[in-house]
Amino acid sequence: MKYENKPLIIFVCCLLSLFLISFTAGCTSSDEAQTDLAEIKELMNLAEERLFSINWNMEHPGNIRAQLMGSEEDFSNVFNILSSMQPASSYEAQEIYALRALSCSYIDMIASMMDLANVIEHQNYAGYYASLYDTYNWQMEIMTADSALASARNNLYSAKYRISGVNMNMVPLELQGEVTEMKVRIEEMEILMNNLADEFATVLK
Repeated sequence: MKYENKPLIIFVCCLLSLFLISFTAGCTSSDEAQTDLAEIKELMNLAEERLFSINWNMEHPGNIRAQLMGSEEDFSNVFNILSSMQPASSYEAQEIYALRALSCSYIDMIASMMDLANVIEHQNYAGYYASLYDTYNWQMEIMTADSALASARNNLYSAKYRISGVNMNMVPLELQGEVTEMKVRIEEMEILMNNLADEFATVLK
């Protein structure tokens, strides 16, 4: 058979614990808003570390999905907190705008990663059937993996669309690097998924 399992991607290999932080939703002064925004940025940093500490080459797809669900909750909490905040200045409004866009993009990226975990799982099943020379079930698993990949690419496109629509003139200088980094991460995932799509198209001919 032409199909071989290949490693998909290696994210950062350190698993960090996420500390629970309480926030005050209402902001009555600039100092309070700045404190809350500093806490939100710290929470987002921890959420990013948790997300990119997943070892995609070593962990079972079920464990990956469980960690992704936790990461999705992290970024959903961040988005909800940001949505409840009342900026006390135009600068704070710009910070909230940028952080909301980033958290939304992360949520879409995580949805894409959930699909990617399904791709891995069905690739593993395909490898098992290939070892048994079971052509029919091997092909069924590859087709299922290909379908999951299509969903992953759609969700990744949503993340790309969101972050590409960010008006950099409205993003504070200190957050522009994070927006750019998100764009790079999405581009890297896009290349990976395009390569996988080409691989599936080849083996399913």
